[in-house]
Amino acid sequence: MFKFLSGVFVGWTAARILPPPPSDRMPWQPPTVSELRILAQHVARSLDAVKEFVEEDEDDQRAD
Repeated sequence: MFKFLSGVFVGWTAARILPPPPSDRMPWQPPTVSELRILAQHVARSLDAVKEFVEEDEDDQRAD
């Protein structure tokens, strides 16, 4: 069940990030290189944000 829910979450998030496809494109085509680049940029930004959060949390715990 977890695999299904995580797949739904990832797919939904990717669909919301990407701009709408042109009207002449079939709806079930695989993603283009530019769409994959957009997704990769968002993943990189998200990972950077998580990394900063974890580092700040570690610094806060050391200060205590």
